[in-house]
Amino acid sequence: MSIHTQNIANSFLFWFHIIFIFSAILVGLFLSPWTVIILIVLHRLHMVAFKGCLLSRLQNRIGGLPKDMSFLQLAAKKIFQKNISLMQSQKLDYFLAGLALIISLAK
Repeated sequence: MSIHTQNIANSFLFWFHIIFIFSAILVGLFLSPWTVIILIVLHRLHMVAFKGCLLSRLQNRIGGLPKDMSFLQLAAKKIFQKNISLMQSQKLDYFLAGLALIISLAK
């Protein structure tokens, strides 16, 4: 894969991942809380089964995500120019899942 093609693929995967996360948060507007809980559980199971997020693993493979960094750490750095720790990234991950559930309960 050429450098140009790799850069396009990395950029596409980054923004696809961002859109996927925002969509997952907003899904609570349209689905019942039980459905959101099931989706959260499925997401966590996929993280365990594949030893991490499949999109992040693909980004690792093509060089768009350093092996020692989570996607949320990369996103914080790229979008907000903030370095966050792995623990902060994990807390943010749980916060985003909780936010989806709160949105589904509040509608």
